[in-house]
This record gives sequence, structure tokens and C-alpha cells, in this order.
Amino acid sequence: MAEVLSMSLMFLWVAMPALVWGIRLVSRKRIHGALLYVLTVVVCYVLFVACAWTADVVLEQRMNSFDLDGDGGIGGVELTPEAQQAIDDWASDTGRTFAPIVGGPLSAFWAAVCMIPLCIGEWIVKRFIGRGKREDDSDGAADVLRNDPSSEGNPYSSPGTQ
Repeated sequence: MAEVLSMSLMFLWVAMPALVWGIRLVSRKRIHGALLYVLTVVVCYVLFVACAWTADVVLEQRMNSFDLDGDGGIGGVELTPEAQQAIDDWASDTGRTFAPIVGGPLSAFWAAVCMIPLCIGEWIVKRFIGRGKREDDSDGAADVLRNDPSSEGNPYSSPGTQ
């Protein structure tokens, strides 16, 4: 169960910048990009540390499963090659130990790697693709009058008059 939770948290950490950006696109109230970035980094940091914590729980449960007499230590008959491997895995995982320290910069980097292309893409869409739309002309009637070949010069003249 804890293994599934740990993997789910890591998946959420990877997907969080895109999820936050998608929520921003569908929400009516716009959030400034810098604030959105800071919120994404904080949420990613919490997910990163939670993932490390659940991995610690998984490794400790695996190690404690070899403690047959319940004395809190593994020794004597309990010390099998599998038990030794579980102890080594628990003791040598420095990623869990340094997760609170490394999680902030790594989350900031990951959010920047994801959000900078999304910002550039949104800017391109607004700048170049959104340029063809006119806000003041919803039905296109002004374009028809402007492009009418029979109205040369004066747009207010009657159709048969030149």
C-alpha cells in the first residue's frame, strides 16, 4: 500500500506543473504567472518530501519484516542474505535523507522546465494565432463592407451609385 502511495506521489510531482497550468487555463480568474510558479514549487516540494517519507516507511517495513522475535534488532538466525539486503537498502538510501534539502531546488527547476515552454506557447498563441480575431466585430459585417468590390472609395454611398 505504501509503495503505491509513494509511486502515486512521485507521479503527481512530475505532473503537477502541467496540472496547475491546465487548471489556470480553465479557471475564470487569472493568476499571475510568478505567483502560479511559486505555488507550484511549494506543492511540488511537499509532494517530493512526502514521497521520500513514504519510501522510508516502505524500506523500514521491509527491514522490520525480518525481525522475527520482535526485539527491534536483526541478528543471529534472523540475519539472512535477504535481511542483510533490506538493512543495506534502508541504511544506504541517501536520497531519502537529503530530500528536504534537495527537494526545494529540484522542484523549482522542474517547475521552470515545465512552465517556461507553456508560457512561451501561450504567448505565441496570443500573439500570432489570436491576432486574426477582432474583438469589435463579432458578426463580420464590417469586413464584408470593407471588402465589397462595388463600394470603391465611399463606404456610405448607395449600392447603385458610384
